[in-house]
Amino acid sequence: MNLSLSEFGHRVKTYRTAKKISRAALAEAAGCSKRHLENIESGRANATVSLVYSLAVALGVTTSMLLGDVNNEHSFQKMTDEELVAYFRSASAADKAKFKAIAQIMFAQELDDIPLIT
Repeated sequence: MNLSLSEFGHRVKTYRTAKKISRAALAEAAGCSKRHLENIESGRANATVSLVYSLAVALGVTTSMLLGDVNNEHSFQKMTDEELVAYFRSASAADKAKFKAIAQIMFAQELDDIPLIT
């Protein structure tokens, strides 16, 4: 897996905002400074393994969800509806089109009238 700092930071911020947790509260719960968390979320700083774990615990997600392990079949099962919406909202336009195509297949009906999440 090749995860960039900005991708990891974006995931942290997406989960934090979906759970309506302030940056200060998450930093305190994870044991880092607010400034360091801000730098992580913006892709300007790296997180240690222990901080990744602490962030996951504080956010109520798995480390696989933060690190983007798409092979973890249980990660979406642990997400709330709001977290799923935040996750899909942060996806690229191409990925959103793929999600829509998958939904069409799953539900065996045309979903053209349903707009993509933006």
